[in-house]
Amino acid sequence: MKKILIFAILCFSVFSKDIQMEVKEDVLNKFLVTAGSFSGENKINLKVGKVNVNWKVYDAKIKLAPTSNFNAKIDIITNGKTQKGTVEGKVKFQYLPTTQILKINVEDMKIKNLGVYNALSLYKPKYDLPLKMIQMDKIEVKKNSSKKVFLQPVMYDSKVTILEKKVLVESNVKFVEAK
Repeated sequence: MKKILIFAILCFSVFSKDIQMEVKEDVLNKFLVTAGSFSGENKINLKVGKVNVNWKVYDAKIKLAPTSNFNAKIDIITNGKTQKGTVEGKVKFQYLPTTQILKINVEDMKIKNLGVYNALSLYKPKYDLPLKMIQMDKIEVKKNSSKKVFLQPVMYDSKVTILEKKVLVESNVKFVEAK
């Protein structure tokens, strides 16, 4: 029992980062809803020739765990006719500690129920969600009555983990003397 306890303490102290933030699936989806729909016009090469295609992607959602999936509705309009389908893809997350941005990129996009259209040629969703984990302002430290120094937090070694219904963003922090 003592060995298990020591192992657990070591795991938490060695493998955990200095600072972490959880972003729930609901928050990601509220962000997508607020971002709204996306639309555009493309020319697509088909066997019969080039076709003008208008498209609109809406009602986007992210589903976390066991894998991160993106799903949205799509309307494709050609020759005045609207076809409805869905767009699906895999979500990849990356946290940039210097800007404190969670990058959300959708890859391997496929359009379902519409046959010949390639979603990647129509729509390449990328979202930047600001996640301020720590204020990056200079911190004044008084050494004595006449001397002071300024320290600046620096985040490094960030990691993003997908958990059940949430994204866990972790990072280490160090403080350096600001000039």
